[in-house]
Amino acid sequence: MSFIRLKYNIVGDPAVGKTNLVLRFTADSYKEAHEATIGVDFGFKQVTVNDQAFKLQIWDTPGEEKFCCCGSRLYYRGSSCIFFVYDITSKESYERIPYWIEQVTTIGNFGPSGADDCPVFVLIGNKSDLAVNREVSFEQAKKFADKHNMIFTETSAKSSCNVEEVFESTAACVYEKACSMDNPKILIPNFYNNLEDGPKDHKLLSKPVQKKKTCC
Repeated sequence: MSFIRLKYNIVGDPAVGKTNLVLRFTADSYKEAHEATIGVDFGFKQVTVNDQAFKLQIWDTPGEEKFCCCGSRLYYRGSSCIFFVYDITSKESYERIPYWIEQVTTIGNFGPSGADDCPVFVLIGNKSDLAVNREVSFEQAKKFADKHNMIFTETSAKSSCNVEEVFESTAACVYEKACSMDNPKILIPNFYNNLEDGPKDHKLLSKPVQKKKTCC
């Protein structure tokens, strides 16, 4: 089976749960105590969506600028998808999302979200298990995501709600977008190297990210 290799970057303020999203997805684990990420941590996982296999390389970055190494264009080179994560119980972390979008697009030298030279942008409201303390409504964030041509969902790294779904569905979205481009290697640098048998029917892969009914 041929593999499509995708590079993911995860950005956002400190303590929004970026590292736990990666841990939950790659190792089905969760850390209660917050530990600041220093430099870059990496996660890897293979997934299959509708018979197409993907190998995801996930770059987890620190939210604290003194530890951040994502000020270099090299960090975003070859990126297929970027998660912009905020904490639904922290309005401040949500209001900082425009800052992170500007940083990523400027440093990565990307076009606007949705352009061929731009990775797939995903807005994620994490910690949905703490909805009783919510400071950012689902509707407010969805409206922002629609305005900026981003995919949107809410997740809980603690309960695992929507974590696997958002990685798998966005992998399919990246693949579908690449297959529709004249030069898919802009989005997936080793696109042709991984397709020994040719691409699958990409139109059958992509699907919207849906909130689980069991999500808190």
